Amino acid sequence: MSTETPSRRRRPTGKANGEKKAETTAPVAENAESQAVETPQEPSKPRRPRIEPVPVPAELEGQTVTGIIYDLIRIAPNKLPSFGFIMLGETAGSPETTPRIYFGRKEFSDEVHRFPRKGYVVTFTVTKDEQGRFAATGIKLNDAGRVVADAQKAEYDAKKAAAKAAAPAAVTPAPVTPPAPATTEEPVAAAEKTKKPKKKNNKPRETVSLNLKISVEGHPDTKDVEVKLNRQLGQLKRDVMKIFATSGKFEMLHVTEENKEGTFLTGAVLKTLKNDDRVHFKLVKEEEASA
Repeated sequence: MSTETPSRRRRPTGKANGEKKAETTAPVAENAESQAVETPQEPSKPRRPRIEPVPVPAELEGQTVTGIIYDLIRIAPNKLPSFGFIMLGETAGSPETTPRIYFGRKEFSDEVHRFPRKGYVVTFTVTKDEQGRFAATGIKLNDAGRVVADAQKAEYDAKKAAAKAAAPAAVTPAPVTPPAPATTEEPVAAAEKTKKPKKKNNKPRETVSLNLKISVEGHPDTKDVEVKLNRQLGQLKRDVMKIFATSGKFEMLHVTEENKEGTFLTGAVLKTLKNDDRVHFKLVKEEEASA
């Protein structure tokens, strides 16, 4: 009988596996490189060169002059321009040789054309702002400027009408009536289904007032004070303190001939008072307040 053990199949070495994996991954890398396409970058727009402003002649301060709105500046998109610049002169000149002056949008006013636009011919007063810079104030359209403004408005209205005519007409869908739900209950009368809205009581509340005789401890005078019964006692106290020009902590007492010591005034007691009844404000001493 043979004692030999069966032979086992040998596994491939790691080197062979590594070489095999490298062979399979190499074409994938080549395909990725072939599929990679460089995206062209758009060239950035060149900035407009800054033009050094021509100074406004100092002798124009306080004078009313003519100019053309040259530029309008928006601080935020989709917003009205906040400020702009006016080029001096009745005809458009070059910003390199013609002075221009700052103005705020609110300085422009016209009954027909509410907002300033480029090209408007305007008259204004040359002043200086808080920082000592020249600024245009009291800006208004002159006759030439009104002709330009009317022409711009007519052109804008024509473009708006053409765009509206070119737009497709909106189709209103036909209303769809939903089917009535199936029910086995008896139909309810229409009067029972319809709930009447509650009427709002817009009737103003009647304000009842009394004339009371008010006295305050420490003040010899008794004054007639009109008291509204629908107000809080705290408001009554503040009104009395203001009338007598005093302050402090007081107790409000209803004083009568039968009860000279007085009854503590509450909201319920206040509603039982009549005209010419007396209310005394007794000063609370520090010992009593601390107790």
